[in-house]
Amino acid sequence: MIRRGIELGFSVKVITPQSFDRDWVVSSDFIIFNNFYCFDTSLFHFLLKVVWEYNKPYVIYSHDHRDIIGEDTARPRFARVWFNRSFLNVFISPMHRNNFLEHLGEVINPVFILTPPIDTDFFYPRDVPRRLNSVVNLTGRLVSSKGMLNVYKWAVANPSFAIDVYTKYADGTSGKLLSARPNISIHGPIPYKMLPRIYSESSHVIHLPVALEAAGRTLIEGALCGCGVIMNDRVGVASFKDEDLPIGSRNILRRVIREGPYRFWRAVADYFGRLNRHQPRMYW
Repeated sequence: MIRRGIELGFSVKVITPQSFDRDWVVSSDFIIFNNFYCFDTSLFHFLLKVVWEYNKPYVIYSHDHRDIIGEDTARPRFARVWFNRSFLNVFISPMHRNNFLEHLGEVINPVFILTPPIDTDFFYPRDVPRRLNSVVNLTGRLVSSKGMLNVYKWAVANPSFAIDVYTKYADGTSGKLLSARPNISIHGPIPYKMLPRIYSESSHVIHLPVALEAAGRTLIEGALCGCGVIMNDRVGVASFKDEDLPIGSRNILRRVIREGPYRFWRAVADYFGRLNRHQPRMYW
């Protein structure tokens, strides 16, 4: 996303709690908020002051459901105001958008549905043998919300498939349960640079969560590397129409994923074009 914006002529600076630049925030033309809640209270209030008291335009780029967790807490009440004042609210699947619409109502408009931004220059099939009936799970945490019991049940129902689960939580209760299955192998974490090779060696990628997941990026990473996809309706990927996210057609999928960031930046440029402003500087 950031790389595509720079390619199109936007001046982009990424700011984290560890590298917070107040001067840049104030001088930027607009702000994209992502992982907003990781900032401490003082920075959080400073950002609110900048966007509300100085009338700074901003985009909300949501990648999970944390804004609407807990109906009786302050966060969803704040979200109704927060999303209502944004000039663009970005969601990464139709299901993701619909869940926010159900909880917050029409205040989330205007909405932009972004196909999950995956690096298509990195995720592509590697020149390695692909094992038949081999399934990989790379969701990381072996917790019930990630659907590890569903993976276990799928393994029981499909004994001819070998499932490799990569996680840093292999020694936990779920890891021991999974490894008791003869067709499930538990492995430790692997470096990010190895992911395309792991996908390319596997015939399928699996993700069967219990909790709603805004996208399910491992499914798209695997599909881009030539894997078949095993999923349920709890992942946002499943909520796209086939023509909008053709997960079963790798080459078309690659083109659609590549176009997503460009569509986003064009929407931003259109907004500033309506305001007759220059190409904006922005803080992310």
